[in-house]
Amino acid sequence: MLDEMIGDIAQSINKGLHVSGIIIAKYNRRKLDNAVIEAIREKYGEKIYKTYVRTCVSAAEAPTYRQSVLDYAPGSTVAEDYRALAKEIDNQTI
Repeated sequence: MLDEMIGDIAQSINKGLHVSGIIIAKYNRRKLDNAVIEAIREKYGEKIYKTYVRTCVSAAEAPTYRQSVLDYAPGSTVAEDYRALAKEIDNQTI
């Protein structure tokens, strides 16, 4: 499904489109997320960023106040995850 979407966009809008990485977001280790992540990892391997963005109440509340989670709850786990992900992407060699 993801491959089809990327292919459709590349064909119709952006012929130079490529995926530099896949972000695992709304991660909750207490649910069945690990089985889904393992299936994604089998298909996409190293394209998956090592930093997972966990879910928390702050992430759901922030849009209600028209704020990013970084502004609304800068000390939350999800804000920490987004900062770590930004560093990982910034350090990535393209």
